[in-house]
Amino acid sequence: MSVSVTPLTPPSVVKKEIEARVDHAWDAAGYMTEEGLRDTRAMLEAAYEEVVKHVANSKEQIAEKAITRGELYAAVFAGAPGTDGTGDPVDEFDMAVAEHLERDVWSLTQPKSEGAIQKRLGEDGLTALLCREKIRRNLDKADAVYLTDNPQLILETFVDKEVKAYERKAANLKKQLEMVTKRHDELTSQVKSRVRLAENKNKAELNLAPASPPEGLPEAAEEEE
Repeated sequence: MSVSVTPLTPPSVVKKEIEARVDHAWDAAGYMTEEGLRDTRAMLEAAYEEVVKHVANSKEQIAEKAITRGELYAAVFAGAPGTDGTGDPVDEFDMAVAEHLERDVWSLTQPKSEGAIQKRLGEDGLTALLCREKIRRNLDKADAVYLTDNPQLILETFVDKEVKAYERKAANLKKQLEMVTKRHDELTSQVKSRVRLAENKNKAELNLAPASPPEGLPEAAEEEE
């Protein structure tokens, strides 16, 4: 008995179909230029306008106020595959489209200084910082983002984590260098010299610029003669 086998769709055709559906989603959301190209600025604007609505002023508010990765995707690409809240798209093409679009949106929420939304906050003169956090929403853990001006949250999220990472790197470097100098004592002076150079460079890099004086106040009071 012969068994008929349905030929697989060539990868190039699959990729072309997914790209076409992604373009359609961008167009439907209004993020296409007159030339038919994806308008990343328009998409960023939509994501930015949504994220700035989600502000948490304490740890207790984060779970309630933050917007999840999926929620942000649904807000920016309303009507796109998987945004109606009924579950993942059944169509394999639409599943790939949803993953692609969600990734496009989430990439804007990098909390580092060069992140698109983080950078935009600074350009708009806002003091709030964009934070990423894992929260529980409907019993499930989810990636989420929120804005905060709370000093304690800012210190814990942006300063403490980075300082601890810096300390771990220093501790690992020390172990590495001790291994080298124990096996090659003749390199000790050169190792120390390189470490001193690195320390001086790090000190220069970490030398924060002084804060600007409040607008309208003199930078320094003149001394009376």
